[in-house]
Amino acid sequence: MSTEKATRDSWMRIPMPEAKMRLEVDRTFSQEECECLQRGRIPQDMDDRWFIYFEDDWLFLHRSWTGHGIYQIRLEPSKEGCKIAEVWANGDPSQFRPGTPEENNRLLLGLLNNLASCKPV
Repeated sequence: MSTEKATRDSWMRIPMPEAKMRLEVDRTFSQEECECLQRGRIPQDMDDRWFIYFEDDWLFLHRSWTGHGIYQIRLEPSKEGCKIAEVWANGDPSQFRPGTPEENNRLLLGLLNNLASCKPV
């Protein structure tokens, strides 16, 4: 996995559409995990499905093949490190089909947990 910090210009990206839905996700991260989240993820090969970068307290998750913005997560400081304050998901069914809220939360938490561990997503 690259140790290069991802920025908005590190990969192709299309902003999330106006059609979006708010998700309720409760997760607090340690300081080390927050640093991993803020480093983001730049795809290294065709198997990498996500481009993720952090900017102005927001974590942006885009599909690497299409560039579509799928999730936006606002992180705020906590005594442990940081915590999820707000989550938005792409609501355009031509770009993203999240399934049930439980499935959507499970997918998102899986992505965040992998990224927070500094392992490949």
